Amino acid sequence: MTISFVGNFLTDDIWKRAHIQFLAADRAAEPKDAAWGLWDEDPQAIASVQDPLDQPLAAKLAGHRGVAVIVLGSYAPKPVGGTALLGLTESGEPEPLTFATAGDVRAWRERNPGGRFAVKVGVQAHRDMRHPGFLVEILTHELAAHVEPFVDFLNAEDILPGIATLASEEEQHAELHTGNARYRLIGASYLERFPEEGSGPEFCVRMQMDTVANATLPPGIGLVPARHRGDPFDQAGRGDSV
Repeated sequence: MTISFVGNFLTDDIWKRAHIQFLAADRAAEPKDAAWGLWDEDPQAIASVQDPLDQPLAAKLAGHRGVAVIVLGSYAPKPVGGTALLGLTESGEPEPLTFATAGDVRAWRERNPGGRFAVKVGVQAHRDMRHPGFLVEILTHELAAHVEPFVDFLNAEDILPGIATLASEEEQHAELHTGNARYRLIGASYLERFPEEGSGPEFCVRMQMDTVANATLPPGIGLVPARHRGDPFDQAGRGDSV
């Protein structure tokens, strides 16, 4: 498997910064993350959260031989993200699987034993975008909420076929709203590493615009500068919606 960043991520300086910053913030979970509530003290709860986070997300996505992830940066009137799943037959013919269920994916693999998958992630923003934090939030949303669950599903299927579940887009958004662990981990790491104007604060602003990504950052992480006073993020003291 590969993960490739193309389009504006190769040509536009702001998008290049966003790519570099995302990779710098992307890390595995560490014991210290328990202190801010990434998981609770119950051993089973710790395993359910920590095990899927035992390596950086980009490395994990590059680790499954049957999937290629392509992240395309492009210009659009408004900042937005999107993820599409394609099944590639042995001859390379693409078949749309974006809204496929676990059963649909299993059936497709049975029909196409030599097939592969391609996940196309779109990150779009206005050509005058000057804040990498906006782009990092969109990228984190798409990879954490939509791409990683599919790779987790395939990994589980490779170990014990027929048991794994694959959440719908609505269910993935619901998890993001209540606290997707990967999104929280990358968000916290990003805000700690890049608190400067244009990065961390804009990540928070974008998070508040992205209504399904509220309530995902840990308490006390990501203090915003004075010019953002009055934003919902500042009023809540964290990423909670108010």
